[in-house]
Amino acid sequence: MISTTATVKAQIADRHRIKARVTILLNDNPDNPTNLTLESDKLMAGGVTVQDGTSSSGSFDIGAAIINQCSILLDNTDGAYSAYNFEGAVATVFAGVATNDAGTAVTWLKKGMYVLSDPTTTPAIMTLKGVDYMAKFDRKYSGSMTFPRTLASIVQYCCSQCGVTLGTSTFNNSTYRIESNPFGNASITYRQILSYCAQIACCYARINANGRLELKWYSKTAFDTGNEAQRHSVTKFSQGPTVNTEDVVITGVKVIASDAADGTDGEEYTYGNAGYVLEIKDNPLIAYGKAQEVAALIGTSVVGMRFRPGNASFLGDPTMEAGDAAILTDRKNHQYKEYVTNLTYSIGNFASFSCDAVPALRKSADRYSRIAATVAKLRKEIPKQVDAYMAAQAHLDALAFNALGFYETTEILSDGSKIIYAHDAPTLAESTIVYKKSIDGFFLSRNGGRTYSNGFDSSGNAVLNMLAVIGLSATWVKTGKLESQDGTVSIDLDNNTINLKGITNFDGFATKTGLSTAGYTTINGSNITTGSIKDANSNTVFNLSDGSLTMKKGSINIGSGNFAVDTSGNMSAKNATITGGTVTTTATGTIGGVSHAKKQVIGSAIMYGYDNNVMTGLLDLAATYESGKHVSLRSYGTLHLQANSRISFEIGSTPAEKVYITSNGIYGNLHGDVTGGTITGSIHASNGYTGWVNLPVQMVSDGTVSQWVTVYVDDGIITS
Repeated sequence: MISTTATVKAQIADRHRIKARVTILLNDNPDNPTNLTLESDKLMAGGVTVQDGTSSSGSFDIGAAIINQCSILLDNTDGAYSAYNFEGAVATVFAGVATNDAGTAVTWLKKGMYVLSDPTTTPAIMTLKGVDYMAKFDRKYSGSMTFPRTLASIVQYCCSQCGVTLGTSTFNNSTYRIESNPFGNASITYRQILSYCAQIACCYARINANGRLELKWYSKTAFDTGNEAQRHSVTKFSQGPTVNTEDVVITGVKVIASDAADGTDGEEYTYGNAGYVLEIKDNPLIAYGKAQEVAALIGTSVVGMRFRPGNASFLGDPTMEAGDAAILTDRKNHQYKEYVTNLTYSIGNFASFSCDAVPALRKSADRYSRIAATVAKLRKEIPKQVDAYMAAQAHLDALAFNALGFYETTEILSDGSKIIYAHDAPTLAESTIVYKKSIDGFFLSRNGGRTYSNGFDSSGNAVLNMLAVIGLSATWVKTGKLESQDGTVSIDLDNNTINLKGITNFDGFATKTGLSTAGYTTINGSNITTGSIKDANSNTVFNLSDGSLTMKKGSINIGSGNFAVDTSGNMSAKNATITGGTVTTTATGTIGGVSHAKKQVIGSAIMYGYDNNVMTGLLDLAATYESGKHVSLRSYGTLHLQANSRISFEIGSTPAEKVYITSNGIYGNLHGDVTGGTITGSIHASNGYTGWVNLPVQMVSDGTVSQWVTVYVDDGIITS
């Protein structure tokens, strides 16, 4: 509903003396465009018509984004307008309400801003047709948005890409987050994305009279007693009204989520009860697993709405807009509660509106609230991408050109100083827009001065909805999210995330401080071009040029201790498999005054020992002799046994059958006989020796043999 004074509303109801005005900003010269003002004498009677909608015809849509239109008939009898090129021009339409008997005092109400196209002409009449700024969103989505994002951020991104100013920075469910990219490589327009957002927000998307995008919803309280100012009262009809026999009462909302990544069908959830149920589906922003949450968000705004579908033609009211509430009273004094979903208004003449919905059924009625896909058939699309500042500047320029006058009230204080009020109605009491100028600041109110929500004070502090500037220099900025124009770079201060896409150079990044806070930053490795990455004290250095990692402190820990190595060289592993190559350990020490560099090398199942780089022996764990596997121990020199050590050989499976080689001699323990006995089995020699052999059975501590046994060896085998 267009805000105006009670006086103007009374004039509309009583005299209905309304006339049209159209201002046109031509697209002929960007630096100095031509401005035309067309008064009623240049417009055909009833020749300015606007069409306004918040739902597609015949249904009650959630998330509609309708392109509204206007038609302007010029009196071109003298050919005065034939030379002008109206293609791409912006027309602003006004309805003027006379507030005195002579009709000389007129209050102008802005009805909308439209981009003109397809002008046609006859010898006397030129017809101009236009569409509102919603048509600017009919451009293919660039695919460059990063996620996660809130609905508000997605809508703001669409506005910045299409050169439209967002008029509602917050709206229902505007903080709802979309965690991952839902669009993929799909071909989609920005208007479709707006519709998806508006569905989850339980809103319609609409361009208001000032050319700004709004996401709003029908008032559920407008029909309550005492809220007459929130609705229209329609009693004068030229035709109708024609209404359905039953009210529609929305009892529930069913939401069907998108399919999962593995192809699993999206779940469905119904909020509310059976009856008149609206259905939401095929919305990619409703991710798998989110149906219940989204159904609750939508249901709280829509469940319980009651209205009577119908239509009527009546004496036009220039304050009425699509989305408004109205009570129709017919000649029998029957009253019907309506929501204006589609409106056609011929300024100074009759208007027609409809309250669209599928008729209520006595049984359950599931209704798919589809996203409106009305596409304006423009002969010439405007693909030019507008810079955000330039768009805001152009919008401000258009507002200035079409600006309405204001009324002024001066308040004289006791000390003689003044407070000046500028307002939109003849008296301050009946005004809605109020500007207050005082020594303490400049303030703006949108509710008649009850509260002042915007302005700036004498200390230079400003409270604004949106700010468009070429440059911004600040000591500090406290905000929720900083984002580049194309969305590829963003800093989300509320969620402690930094998103960088396509960045190839961080000039001076390594010298910045204050980057050690909790959390992490993910940077694509192909985008790092620096020589090395290191901490402030160079305790840890990753040299990208030679691939080296140097750590002076700390440790590398993998798998919660499954593998760890610290800067002292200590390494631990629960399991280790080394394929190919060798493992080398080294140690340096002094023995008998001589320096020895000891080294052990393990490779191919062989352990080598080195002393000052001279191999001193090896242990072959994979040695093969005949058909079996045996351990081969070879010594280059002498095999020494230190005191109190021994080598034990088991002859058989019985633990008692052993031969011991100790530092004191060789001992046999065969069949329980410590001092000797018969050797059974065989001792195999590698040379295949044949002959008699004396074997010491017992030795004393001075190294002499106290007992011998003589055996015969045949080809390395003891036979007797």
